Amino acid sequence: HCTLGESSFFMFEPHICTAKTVDACEVFQLSMSEFLRILQDYQLGTRFKEYLAVYHPTLQEAKATIEKTIQNLSSSKMVRFLDADEGVVKVSKGVVLPDSKFRVAWDYSAFFGLLYLIISIPIEISFASKSIHVGIFLVDFMVDIFFVTDIYCRLRKFAIVKDGFLLSFPKNFGKIYRRGEFSLDLLSSFPASFVALVV
Repeated sequence: HCTLGESSFFMFEPHICTAKTVDACEVFQLSMSEFLRILQDYQLGTRFKEYLAVYHPTLQEAKATIEKTIQNLSSSKMVRFLDADEGVVKVSKGVVLPDSKFRVAWDYSAFFGLLYLIISIPIEISFASKSIHVGIFLVDFMVDIFFVTDIYCRLRKFAIVKDGFLLSFPKNFGKIYRRGEFSLDLLSSFPASFVALVV
């Protein structure tokens, strides 16, 4: 059954979403007053009340499902595909969406930071010396700080898309991150360069 407009119509409430057509089409509009008049003319008022009494929980559930879907589908790629209105979606303050320019730039920075570590660590181990080069130490320390910050952002700031739904609340995407890559990221982001300098 389609619930795009049925739940709102039969519950006498404003529609919670809109629809757009790909091509030109003819639209028929049935107002609530006209609908009630038709019920009265055909003596269907009693059956309509019985319908509402039986299916009211189903209509409420359909409405809640649509509202949740609208909330989850923010400005992700799926929303762009559906041409949804970003204004109806609630996003926690300070949360960075997956397709934002800042997030893309951050991910590129993480990639190059990881590439630097892959190259620099074997070289530093192979050509280790008692003296520490200040320039190399500062670069290593900045990379360490970046990845520590990355952990915090993935816990509190970086929204994710899970099973086609956008998770934009920190408690939701943070919980998934803690169950997944958090332990490994925390271990790999240990600031070894700073410890080496102290030792």
